[in-house]
Amino acid sequence: MLDGIELRPTRFEQITRESFVTAADVADVLALEGGLDYRSAHKVVGRAVRELVEAGESPSALTPARLSAAAEAAIGKPVELDEQTLRAALDPAACAAARLQVGSSSEAAMGAMLEGLDATFSANEAWSEAARERESSAETALLARAPRARLSRPTIARRRGVARSSRRSTRARWRQISRFRVRGGGVR
Repeated sequence: MLDGIELRPTRFEQITRESFVTAADVADVLALEGGLDYRSAHKVVGRAVRELVEAGESPSALTPARLSAAAEAAIGKPVELDEQTLRAALDPAACAAARLQVGSSSEAAMGAMLEGLDATFSANEAWSEAARERESSAETALLARAPRARLSRPTIARRRGVARSSRRSTRARWRQISRFRVRGGGVR
């Protein structure tokens, strides 16, 4: 299903830098370093993001001064955050790497998830192969018994069709079975 997919990491990076995917991380840093509660920090960042979107600017245009002005407008008091801390919070790669919990976007967590998927796919493939082998050996055994029972491959296929047919009425199935017996294909 994924054979024709083409991944373009540079385009992904460009999209993440032009969008506000790190806004929650900026709010987290603002809460931890700026001394705000989380609700106020998210309110301040939301206000700053809205102002940038309305101005048609990217996240890189967010400065400590703009963040402080957004804080004054949103919660009535300015906040202080140094430029280096803000830039680190706006970096998508750094934000992804900082997520260390299971199921996160860090490289280590993604590697572990992918290894788990590989193991699951391998186990499923082994199970499927074993099931195909069991089916094949059962068919071979059935065909080996067919000459004694006067059954041929098409007859077996017809019988499978009769047994698996759930759409036909019971009367129609009995008619089909009766015709089969009349032609001499029944087991004696």
